[in-house]
Amino acid sequence: KGTALVLRAAQMRRIAMERAVSSPAGVRLLYSEAQRDVTLGNYPVRPAQAAHLAALVLQVQRGDREPGVPKQGAIAADLAQHVPKYLLRPNVAGPTDTTTATAAQDTNTDTTTTTSTSAAGSGSNAKSSESAAAARWEQEIVRQWELLRGTDQLAAMQQYLEVCRALPCYGSTFFVARQQQPPPPQRRDGDITLGVNEWGLHVVDTRAARDPDAELVHSYQFERILAWHADTETFYCDHMPPGAGRERLVFRTRRGNQIATLLYAWASVLHPHCAAPPTPPPQQEHKD
Repeated sequence: KGTALVLRAAQMRRIAMERAVSSPAGVRLLYSEAQRDVTLGNYPVRPAQAAHLAALVLQVQRGDREPGVPKQGAIAADLAQHVPKYLLRPNVAGPTDTTTATAAQDTNTDTTTTTSTSAAGSGSNAKSSESAAAARWEQEIVRQWELLRGTDQLAAMQQYLEVCRALPCYGSTFFVARQQQPPPPQRRDGDITLGVNEWGLHVVDTRAARDPDAELVHSYQFERILAWHADTETFYCDHMPPGAGRERLVFRTRRGNQIATLLYAWASVLHPHCAAPPTPPPQQEHKD
């Protein structure tokens, strides 16, 4: 399949500097990085955004859509290559565009809307519901792709980047962690992703995608972060919630010292007037 060269944000990269990149090679590197982070769930998106991004990828790869391309069912059969996997879970709603939903009902019979909530123990009904959902995804992606007709490859990559840049966690360095504090219901059980960029600390939890009103990214801007520190197993962050006092976030991660160091580097350069400028975290060696 060949090798892809991907630019990774190993430490720090300001968005303003990135926007100045205009060469095709530079834009492609940034696009490839963003596409990878969307796929991994580091840049969490809702179904409508995901369909739009998938269409942009097709425009980059194939150009204007030709009649009959792709063959009907081809995208649905390989949907995980086009849509982040967390959006394909059974309890996550797919595209809700009314035109798409109507078209799906016309071609997939009334079971499209009923099998997702009935006969949970029936394998055939579950498979029918899954197929109908995949068909709706395909219809919406193809519809969005058609709207991109005339968009050249460079412009499509730049559009993809602009969608990603609207996310507060864009440009972050990411770390896998498990939140320990605050206690439920505020705590997010299971693995989450921590991101650090020029704006602050971000908690990314794609499991929240099952709730269309839930936030997929919880951001803690430098202006409201009071202090942080870490040891070899844990990262701590004290912040000031709006309308509340002081709250401590505790995450279990063996990358805590790296997170603390990166926060300090960003704060030193861009946020010297934080409420309580931190002291440099101790440099402690840890093993994977």
